[in-house]
Amino acid sequence: MATNTWTPTNTPTNTATPTATSTGTPPPVQVRLPNMSASPGAHISVPITVGNTTGLSIISYDFQISFDPAVLQPELPGVDPFGTLSSGMSITGNTTNPGHFIVSAFQTANLSGAGTLLYLKFQVVGTTGQSTTLRFEDYTDPNNVFHPGFQFNEGIPPVTPTNGSVSIALAASPTPTATFNGTGTPLNTPTTTASSTASPFCSPKWE
Repeated sequence: MATNTWTPTNTPTNTATPTATSTGTPPPVQVRLPNMSASPGAHISVPITVGNTTGLSIISYDFQISFDPAVLQPELPGVDPFGTLSSGMSITGNTTNPGHFIVSAFQTANLSGAGTLLYLKFQVVGTTGQSTTLRFEDYTDPNNVFHPGFQFNEGIPPVTPTNGSVSIALAASPTPTATFNGTGTPLNTPTTTASSTASPFCSPKWE
């Protein structure tokens, strides 16, 4: 007598296979220092400007700027966040190593927008005709601590830095001009003729 025998068969089923997706690396953010001119003894604000930071999850940055300490000296405090993208950040400035300006900044919210990231405050201590570059530059301090030229977060997003400079130009000087008394006799009265850099607070000249 025949009997029915059950035989298992393989039935294909659709199983989802995870596929890795890459979010990619965001484009570099432009970070710029200006080219400026200033008078001897002037107090200057040097703006650091950045491209658009919106949507890049930036909560911190670190940078180190090298300069000639015979031309410029950082003021105390040397950083000014007022009216900048960094106005809500906790900022630490270190100027203890001559010729080096080290800054670290942090906040819990993401940066947003483009424009001035921060102002650096210097006094011009050099003389007319001197100049110094302002360079985003990697630096290892005497305590063997490394400081990056510039980085957001831990290096993402990347940056494209542009260095700047400060040149010392002529200050305002008195120039005699002729005035007359009641008898028609000229009197030399000095008046001040300002050069293009006479203002003690100088604006950057972008090149």
